[in-house]
Amino acid sequence: MSIAADDVLSIQNPYSEDLELQGTVSAGTKFLIPSLAYVATFTSDSALTDIGFSVEFSAVQPRCSKDLIATVDRQSFSSPRYPQNGPPPGTICEYRIQAEDPSQRVKLIMYRFSVNEPSYFRINLSGDKLFSESTVVREVSPASATYYVSEGDVMRLFFYGEANTRGYKLRYKMVP
Repeated sequence: MSIAADDVLSIQNPYSEDLELQGTVSAGTKFLIPSLAYVATFTSDSALTDIGFSVEFSAVQPRCSKDLIATVDRQSFSSPRYPQNGPPPGTICEYRIQAEDPSQRVKLIMYRFSVNEPSYFRINLSGDKLFSESTVVREVSPASATYYVSEGDVMRLFFYGEANTRGYKLRYKMVP
């Protein structure tokens, strides 16, 4: 793929900094965008110097992907094969937790959490909004907090399990 030097393809998602592409990118180069919820924007300098570009997006089906509803009762979810084994290498999981009452927030409790580098867990406290350093937390063991509370009625979570990970069992509920 080749994009003119002053043209930019920017891809935003809820969990990581923007991916910005410009210039020459080798054919077959792949980039992992950690969510199927993303925005791709092409910005041109308006010069008519090239014929354009081509990009192909293909979805990697997460091993576990769940939309969850938080109620006043505490609920939980866990990584694949937990607690007997850790998740298989290359496991990708994405969770979206929404409060049953839109005027409430979501509380995530780091109940049992054993996620070690190079694996990681990302928590977007602003829910469906795109990445912001102030609202996205990257966690590995030991967790830096015992719980997190969303800014609104939605919280999004992303897990990438490469290796060296036992897994997790996390709890969640709706809070004022």
